[in-house]
Amino acid sequence: MFADKDVVKTVRELLKGIKGVRETKRLFQPHNFYINEQFCCGVEGKNLLIAIKPEQFDIIHQYPYIQTIDVKYGGTLKDVVWLPAKGKGAPPSLEKWVDIGIAASRSNTIF
Repeated sequence: MFADKDVVKTVRELLKGIKGVRETKRLFQPHNFYINEQFCCGVEGKNLLIAIKPEQFDIIHQYPYIQTIDVKYGGTLKDVVWLPAKGKGAPPSLEKWVDIGIAASRSNTIF
C-alpha cells in the first residue's frame, strides 16, 4: 500500500529540525523515518507504525486503537506498534505518537 502524502507531510513537519532524520520509501512498503539510523516511525496508507521503548509495551493496551504486530514465526514485536488511521478509538493526534517514536529511536533499544 502506498503511503498517504498528507500523513507523510505531517510526520515530516513534526520531525523538522531534528538532526539525523532520514527517510526511506520503497514501492509497496511503508515510508519510514529514522533518526540517527534508528527506526522512529513509518507511514503505510494513512496508518502509522511507531517505535516504542520495550518497557512501554505492557502499557500500550490502555489505548484501544493500538495493534501489536505479530511476526510470521510466532511472537509479537515489542518495539513497534501499529496505529490505524480510522476506526473505533483512532488516535487523536499524530504529534503524541511521533514524539513517542522519537524518544524510542533515541534510546537505541530498537532495531
